[in-house]
Amino acid sequence: PAVHQLVYFGYPEYKAQEHETSLDSVHSRTRDGLQIYVKISLQWFLEPQHLHGIYKLLGGAEDLLAQENKDNKPSFIGTFIRITRGTLTNVCSQYTAAEFFGNQTVVEE
Repeated sequence: PAVHQLVYFGYPEYKAQEHETSLDSVHSRTRDGLQIYVKISLQWFLEPQHLHGIYKLLGGAEDLLAQENKDNKPSFIGTFIRITRGTLTNVCSQYTAAEFFGNQTVVEE
């Protein structure tokens, strides 16, 4: 897309506008087993130099470009969200609860 897309995790009261997606918080566990619910928002866009690699991985983005879904093809945004949730869950599990809440600057990096 030519414009930035916004994704909100954990802001259920927010009514998403055009180019935005609002979802439940990311549920994860810290390395020492504490269950956490992550609220985060992020902004993304496609960089032209990476389009070929993204296309090879995910195929076309019909749902993003023309608001239509092809049969038997996962949506581009759905795939992006699954990858994002998985990455956030993985990062959260690398820190103990004390590290996660005591120094969020390190976690954010």
